[in-house]
Amino acid sequence: MKKKLRLRIITQERIALDTTADMLIVRCQTGDWGLMPGHETMSSVLAANSLLRVLVDGEAEQTVKIYGGLAQIANDVVTILTNNAEI
Repeated sequence: MKKKLRLRIITQERIALDTTADMLIVRCQTGDWGLMPGHETMSSVLAANSLLRVLVDGEAEQTVKIYGGLAQIANDVVTILTNNAEI
């Protein structure tokens, strides 16, 4: 079975998204992150008003608008804490 990332986007009010993905591309203040299963543990501040690209099965893509916040990847789980997210 192919490994996947678990993605959790958490706002102040709710869990906006809890899904799996093959790859994520997220814009941080230091540049774009490309995240895949097996990535080392990292944390970063997200760029304000950025887009998160969620790739599934190498083809399907979902775009999520993120309004700043923090991102962390650890043990194939990506957690994004943000004020607001538009799915």
